[in-house]
Amino acid sequence: FDPHSMGEDELLDVCDENGQLTGVVKPRKDIHKAGDWHQAVHVWIVSKKQCSVLLQQRVWTKKLYPGRFDISSAGHVQAGQTPLE
Repeated sequence: FDPHSMGEDELLDVCDENGQLTGVVKPRKDIHKAGDWHQAVHVWIVSKKQCSVLLQQRVWTKKLYPGRFDISSAGHVQAGQTPLE
């Protein structure tokens, strides 16, 4: 974990529409601004027994959708890493 890699300046690999890496690396803010494809990981916590999904409430300081309910956990895949890392 590198705390300096988080945020708008974290570097992400650009992918094509098939999820293949293009060899281009950009800061997160530039990828989002351009609408480039990139990798992300979502974790869903599901209870079959209770037929429910665990959600979290986003903090009010988030840039997008503050205070809204969201999936259990999510994040971007850092440049040079794989989704399983």
